[in-house]
Amino acid sequence: MSQETKLNLSYERDYEGSPVVPVVTVEMWEGRTVEQKRRLVKAITEAMVEHADARLDALHVIIHDIPRDSWGLAGVLGPDRTDV
Repeated sequence: MSQETKLNLSYERDYEGSPVVPVVTVEMWEGRTVEQKRRLVKAITEAMVEHADARLDALHVIIHDIPRDSWGLAGVLGPDRTDV
């Protein structure tokens, strides 16, 4: 995963505190096509079902497209970076 992509995993919890609804949140620079996002959602879903015992019908994948001018790393704003 490149450094401009952030992946968060969380679970909604039932009244007893057990995880019931896995939510995967992907934060990445904007610019991917809808087809790329489809493939990403499919791959994440397959991985979560296989490796985290997530239920296919309960898994949520949320993609946040972040403009490069709204993301900084090591004190440098996205558009000013020369290493990506």
